Amino acid sequence: MESNKVYNHISARDNYSDYGVFVNPFVDEGFKIIFGQEEHKDILINVLNIIFEGEVVFKDIIYIDKEIPRSLQSNRGIIFDVLCETDKGEKVVVEMQNKRQSFFEQRAAYYIASALVRQGKAGDEWHYNIKKVYGVFFLNFNLPGRQPRLRVDLEKRDRHTGEVFDDYMRMTYIIFPQMKYKSIEECKDDFERIIFILKNMRTMKYLPGKEHLPIIEKLEQVARRGALTEVERLAYERAVDAYRVEQDAWKTAIEEGREEGREQEKLEMVRKLKALGVAVKDIVSASGLSEEVVASL
Repeated sequence: MESNKVYNHISARDNYSDYGVFVNPFVDEGFKIIFGQEEHKDILINVLNIIFEGEVVFKDIIYIDKEIPRSLQSNRGIIFDVLCETDKGEKVVVEMQNKRQSFFEQRAAYYIASALVRQGKAGDEWHYNIKKVYGVFFLNFNLPGRQPRLRVDLEKRDRHTGEVFDDYMRMTYIIFPQMKYKSIEECKDDFERIIFILKNMRTMKYLPGKEHLPIIEKLEQVARRGALTEVERLAYERAVDAYRVEQDAWKTAIEEGREEGREQEKLEMVRKLKALGVAVKDIVSASGLSEEVVASL
C-alpha cells in the first residue's frame, strides 16, 4: 500500500523528528496541545474510553487545577500533566513520562494517593465518601525489573481470592517501547491503533486509521503544527528545544558511562595479564596504554 511508505520504517534518527507535520506528544507542550485543551477534550475522552473499554464509559470531563495544594506537597512541588474530573466526580490523572526516572512507580502511586487526599473536606459532615481515581501513565521506557508488556493494569485485590478489594485506585501503565508494529495494519484493536499513532505521529505525514477511529481525524487537525496559534507554536518550539537538550544530555551520559565501562574493562584485563606474567611490553602493545600506566597497575 502506497500510504505505508510514510511510516513503515522508523529509524533511530526519526526519534528527533520534532519539527515534522505533527507535534511530538513526548514533548510536554505537545502533550498539552493534544490532551490538555478544554475545547478539544473529546480527544482525551475517546482515548480514555479506548483504554478502559468494557470497564467504564467516560461521557464528559472537566479540566481542574493541576497543582496539588502546598499543604499536601510535603514541600515537593507536584504538577500533574492532566488532571480532570468525570461527570460522576471521579478523578483522572494522565501523565506522559519520556525519560526513565528512579522510583517512578512510587511516584505514580503518590500521584494517585494525592488525588485521593485532596478530596478531603474539613468538618464532621464529611464521611470519607471519596470518588475513584484513575491514573493513566504513558511511559516512553520499559519499567526496570518488570516483564515487558504494552500495558500494565493495577488495582487492589485480595491476594488469596483475587477478588477486587476496593476500586478507589486504578492505575494503567502504557509502555510505548513495547509497541513493536511497523504499520497500523498489524494492530488488532482500537487500543493498539491509538498507541501506535501516538508513538509514531511525530514521523508521520498524515494519521492513518480513520476508518476504525473517527477521533483520529480530530487528532490530526489538533496536532498539526501548521494549525497552531503563534503563541502555541512558540511555546512548543521552546519545549522542543528543552526536550532536545535533555535528550542530548541523556545520550551523552549514557555514552560516557559506556566509555568509562570499556576503560575499566581494559584496566582489569591488563591486571589479569600482569598476574599471568605477560611481559609489560606485550601488554603495552596489545592495550595501547603507556608503559607507565601498565606498570602502575
